[in-house]
Amino acid sequence: MSIFPEALPLAPSKLGTAEIRIDTSSSSDRLCGALHGQPLCKDRYWRLLVNGSIMMSNAEYEERTCAEAVFNATGDVLIAGLGLGMVLPPILAKPEVKSVTVVEINPDVIALVADAYKHPKLTVVQGDIFTWTPAKGQQFDFIWFDIWADICGDNLPEMARLSRRFARRLKGPRKMAHWCKRQCKAGRA
Repeated sequence: MSIFPEALPLAPSKLGTAEIRIDTSSSSDRLCGALHGQPLCKDRYWRLLVNGSIMMSNAEYEERTCAEAVFNATGDVLIAGLGLGMVLPPILAKPEVKSVTVVEINPDVIALVADAYKHPKLTVVQGDIFTWTPAKGQQFDFIWFDIWADICGDNLPEMARLSRRFARRLKGPRKMAHWCKRQCKAGRA
């Protein structure tokens, strides 16, 4: 049983540089996924494309690699990258989560996705996580960086830069995580 919703509250749509697609997986898609260790078991998948390239999906491997965000979210949470908003329902449902701030660089993604997840704990901000500055004195219990479309060692310098930049914004146990950092370090794509 997945911690993520089977269906996302997003309709197929396109706005500017962003597009949401709902696709069905063919038998060849399922075979290819299985051969690459990423089985596809659902009938439908949501995909977010930015400038025509897949930015993310709700495929099972995406869920596995984002589960860390849900399990570690507590208190005040900062998330870099809205994407399809897949992590939001289980994070917002946690009673120990007080607030969630999402920073998304692409205004078209915000326009297509953010309204589907309206919640009193949620604030979505349009900005570049590399230059966005939280309010003076604002700190977070957990920070999740999920801004990369690919698993690649080239992401590691940006991960290190973000870790340094936001280290002083952590309170308590100082928990910060990056999407697929271990895989990037291992050189697995």
